[in-house]
Amino acid sequence: MRRRSFAVPALGFALLAASCSSASQEAEGPAITVARIETTLMSDTPDELANTEPADGTDVDDTVVEPVEEEPAEEVELDVTPDEEPDVTPDEEPDDGALPSIGIPEPATKPDTAAFDTVWISFEVDDIFDEEHIIGAFVPVGSTVGVFDGEFEPPSAHPFTSISFENGCDGVCAPKDWEEALNSPEGRLNRSRGTGDRSILRDESLGDGWILVIELDGLTTIDLFRWNDDVDFHFHCDVDLYEEDQSMLDDYIKLCEAAEPQWLQ
Repeated sequence: MRRRSFAVPALGFALLAASCSSASQEAEGPAITVARIETTLMSDTPDELANTEPADGTDVDDTVVEPVEEEPAEEVELDVTPDEEPDVTPDEEPDDGALPSIGIPEPATKPDTAAFDTVWISFEVDDIFDEEHIIGAFVPVGSTVGVFDGEFEPPSAHPFTSISFENGCDGVCAPKDWEEALNSPEGRLNRSRGTGDRSILRDESLGDGWILVIELDGLTTIDLFRWNDDVDFHFHCDVDLYEEDQSMLDDYIKLCEAAEPQWLQ
């Protein structure tokens, strides 16, 4: 009886000790597992992690996938036929050297020139008020339009020989006594006379105008003015004749006299 009673407490003690040991291991087990996971994450490099085989022994397919080269698209040539250009005949370009003509009737009588034949022209020149001043005149056949407005270059022995037709007001543009104004100390005629070694070939009144012909250093100039005291612009014919062309002086004076400034009519 005593042995049976002693064995029971001993067995109970053994069971209690085993239970405590198991509980202790169960309590410490998760902490050890977490520490191992943290150590692994902190110590393994990305390459090492990438090469780590699964714990369960599953085979990993480490086959390297080669990139697939795409074949270039086949070039397709398009048969594009351009539209045919229309058969258009361009307009004839205007002749820059053509003499102007705006329809002013040619006078019945042409100037009697011995050195050249003449052709009638008509054109307009602007003034400071943008009014149209129309001029009709004769110029030598073969003349071309010059650089300046109203200037023409005739065929001649010297390239700078020229004749020009223009308007002007010699100061204030208003009706005035033109003969007095042009011959005043500041007037155009008086300035043209100038001073020095020059020869005055003609210097005379024409009634409703004036002519001044001067020769200086092989250049002969003609200044012919016409006016109307009731009009605010005068007419001026200006000719430059170089030594090679001075034999045509009288013919050019006739061209200036035959000109017709329409605003003085």
